[in-house]
Amino acid sequence: MADQLALRIAAELSTATVTIDPAATPPVDPELLVVKDRCLISFRLTLAASKRYVFAVQDPIVVTDPGTQFEPPVRRSDVWVTLLDKHLGTTAESFKYSINLVDKQTGQPLCIDPVIRNEE
Repeated sequence: MADQLALRIAAELSTATVTIDPAATPPVDPELLVVKDRCLISFRLTLAASKRYVFAVQDPIVVTDPGTQFEPPVRRSDVWVTLLDKHLGTTAESFKYSINLVDKQTGQPLCIDPVIRNEE
């Protein structure tokens, strides 16, 4: 029963992938993510970025003023985080968010701040 429910929920979601490479310009692709319905967003470090960085263990993705639009992020591995955008609104709204990385060699944090735009 639980497996069937999980499959049904997964089938109802759209998906989007955001790739991150701090050495690239821009460092996030797409820089502005447009979401039109419920969406499971995958954040992945590029191969080049994964040689130097990992996602922070705590708060790898932080949405500024998320309200009830977003579930907490799930850190699936050092190079992959998912975030569920429930897209509850009926009007367009933008959400700033931070991607928090850690330099493997120095332990220094790095923060990148792109935007998610929920469309009607």
